[in-house]
Amino acid sequence: MATLDDINTLPEARFLTLDDKMAIAEQDDRRSPKRINVSDLNNLFQTTNAARGQVSVDSNITATNITTAGEFVEAGINGVLDTSTAVNFTALTDGRIGMRYTGLNTRVFRVYGNYGGKAGNNHLIALRLSKNGTSIPQTESHAYTESHQQEVKLVCEWMISLSPNDTISIVLADISSTNDITITRARLVANAIP
Repeated sequence: MATLDDINTLPEARFLTLDDKMAIAEQDDRRSPKRINVSDLNNLFQTTNAARGQVSVDSNITATNITTAGEFVEAGINGVLDTSTAVNFTALTDGRIGMRYTGLNTRVFRVYGNYGGKAGNNHLIALRLSKNGTSIPQTESHAYTESHQQEVKLVCEWMISLSPNDTISIVLADISSTNDITITRARLVANAIP
């Protein structure tokens, strides 16, 4: 059992507002502190706790094999997890620029993806976000490569509901042909919406 003073000494208390703490500790008369179970505080902490992760590719020369025009495929390379900021996420290591959500509760995340890439001259290339291996059409973004293999940058963002062990990744396509795409830099960021 804990009082309001006990709540303030816990590391999780920094994530709670004074109103949250008072709501936990108050009795009906608002004068004497109510005792609560630490598990109640942990449950409240879980629902207000941050969950976030980001993976990146900072340089790459490996081309992604495009066999069908307009078909979205995984990148074929792995992103590197930023472990200094990751909470409840791990990096995928199976040729995907992506992450696995390891939290306990289903949450809604704002997911941002981008890549800089090269393909053949004057090609329309695209980016989508993918959940559990299925691309999300509403997230599609296009760019023309123009001439001399110029690098283009594509960006997309979407709110995605993730349950424990769900995965998110970026997928790419050459809309106009089967030219391979070389990702030079990429990012995937997920941040829980409170």
